[in-house]
Amino acid sequence: DQKIWQGDYLGYLARYYADKGFISVSIDYRLSKEKCQKENYQLIDLYDDCSDAVDYILDKADDCGIDMQNVFVLGESAGGHLAGLITTKYKRAGFDFKGSFLINAITDLEGDALWGKSVPLKSVHPALVNLPQSQFAKYLSPLYNIGENTCPVVLIHGEKDKVVDPVHSERFYNKMKSISRKCELYIIENTDHAFLLAEYTNNIVACKIGIKIIDEWIQKLKKA
Repeated sequence: DQKIWQGDYLGYLARYYADKGFISVSIDYRLSKEKCQKENYQLIDLYDDCSDAVDYILDKADDCGIDMQNVFVLGESAGGHLAGLITTKYKRAGFDFKGSFLINAITDLEGDALWGKSVPLKSVHPALVNLPQSQFAKYLSPLYNIGENTCPVVLIHGEKDKVVDPVHSERFYNKMKSISRKCELYIIENTDHAFLLAEYTNNIVACKIGIKIIDEWIQKLKKA
């Protein structure tokens, strides 16, 4: 049904899974300003918004009937970067994500000259203020925050992505495998950036492929 693919960016995906019986939350966050250099509008501030939202959701788990044993995180592109940071940096006592889906995600600000320009040149944020600026990129890169407790991650990337090079997903996958963390990588042939945003790219075929992969892995991970 064509109506399945209509919506506001990834909001349609939240409705899609809500219709399947999941509690789905689409998180909004402030957008960066001055090419991610303006104080209070840097990447770290966007991450704070997402982290605060996750805290709020989990704090309301009992009220909302959320199964704390089956919580997944998903994001695409810049949202994939933030989802990747939540996946690798977010900590809460007694809680772990069941799985994470990173779609066309920016994972390495250190090794990408283009996206590295999003790293602030200076910051008064408490997490960064005492770090040398040379460490900001790694602190803000999901790739460098992977650890022994990182949840299973499924990476999906368009083969012909010209906005975020597939090498971002490849590096993340290789790092996860190097420390024996569960990770899968899918490269969708002849597909460019943001294919999961079907009403934006109008690539319904790739969108359906991506959602089929997500559906299958949600079921696999729930049974694990």
